[in-house]
Amino acid sequence: MTLFRIYCGLAVGSDRTVATYARSAKLVHELASEWLESYTIIESNGCWKGQQERTLIVEYMTDRAVDITKVRSFAHAYKWGNNQESVAIIETDPKIDFY
Repeated sequence: MTLFRIYCGLAVGSDRTVATYARSAKLVHELASEWLESYTIIESNGCWKGQQERTLIVEYMTDRAVDITKVRSFAHAYKWGNNQESVAIIETDPKIDFY
């Protein structure tokens, strides 16, 4: 089982207004629904180049190696759709059990 964490900053440049955060969060939810089958979205705070910003972490678990394409497509679509410098993807292989 592979766990991907995708870090999506919600600020656009120096714009950290509530409206910008809401629009960015909506885009994360729309893209996750489009590209990923099952996911969890976690609200957090992050820092990019010394500037704090609200961040959404999208967690996506899969047992299919081919799903990295979906993850990269999601990250690419968010990066360009929300004018981000980058979107971080962390891939881990934790032990995960479902009961």
